[in-house]
Amino acid sequence: MTDSTPHSDAPKAGDDTEVQDVAAKELSQSLSLRSLQTPGAIPGYQIEQCLGEGSFGSVWLARESRTGKKVAIKFYARGRGVDWSLLSREVEKLAVLYTARNIVRLLDVAWDHDPPYFVMEYLEKGSLAQLLERGPLPVDEAVRIAKSMGQALVHAHGSGVLHCDLKPANVLFDAGGEARLCDFGQSRLSSERTPALGTLFYMAPEQAVLDGVPDARWDVYALGALLYQMLTGHAPGRQDGTERVLRQAGTMYHRSLSGAAAGSVISVRAPSGGESSPSVGVGPPAKERPVRKLDMIALMFCCMLSSTTSRDSIVFQEN
Repeated sequence: MTDSTPHSDAPKAGDDTEVQDVAAKELSQSLSLRSLQTPGAIPGYQIEQCLGEGSFGSVWLARESRTGKKVAIKFYARGRGVDWSLLSREVEKLAVLYTARNIVRLLDVAWDHDPPYFVMEYLEKGSLAQLLERGPLPVDEAVRIAKSMGQALVHAHGSGVLHCDLKPANVLFDAGGEARLCDFGQSRLSSERTPALGTLFYMAPEQAVLDGVPDARWDVYALGALLYQMLTGHAPGRQDGTERVLRQAGTMYHRSLSGAAAGSVISVRAPSGGESSPSVGVGPPAKERPVRKLDMIALMFCCMLSSTTSRDSIVFQEN
């Protein structure tokens, strides 16, 4: 006998099962796809759990066997091969910056392990990206974090290192709540001329050029974008319509044109004065003036000026 009772996947009355929305389903799928297998035994360390995975490897929480101290171990692998240039670049920069208070410290490195890895401090309070998921920050807190990142950049630039990818995900908080700069995978020495693409909405206009020469002013711009997001809750120029159009564009050039066509804050500006090519500006216009004190609102807009010469005059000073 055929059951004529209609069937439905919808929860019945009295059913306490929570229905996931689209975002929750996507998160569940991504977590289920994450590898739970450790990259291998590490002498002197006990691997506990995966903290995150990316295109070039994964980061794991571990404990030192002798002291019980928590550390983060970053394994480098890409498919079945290793991006040795990315590994050596990050280790090289972290070694140079070991004494910096506002930069995550390198503790150990193993070139001959399969896959190779390096050990760094584990910062338990999470990232600025996670903090910003709750919305904009109070002005005092935003100023404190921006000041710490300014100090980190002063130390890095003074040591000849350019970060080239400052963004909320690369700002971590230690047990005391102090902000620390991490992830130097895209960093360059000030003497290098190899391009380094940062992250959309945080990288300077001239950094988007595929043959761009690394410049300290790239980091100055990113600091302004970072502060902008902390105060407003969203990255400069980041709008649903803009992101959709940019994803559909096939090249960097078409992305810049699409951003202008979408009516976003991102716009292509014609050359003026000594500029030899169009530049992509992000953020509202700002008065081009030097910043000689920690006036954070002025600093934010001055950092984000599309003219690189206008960023030359920015000086980070402690109050």
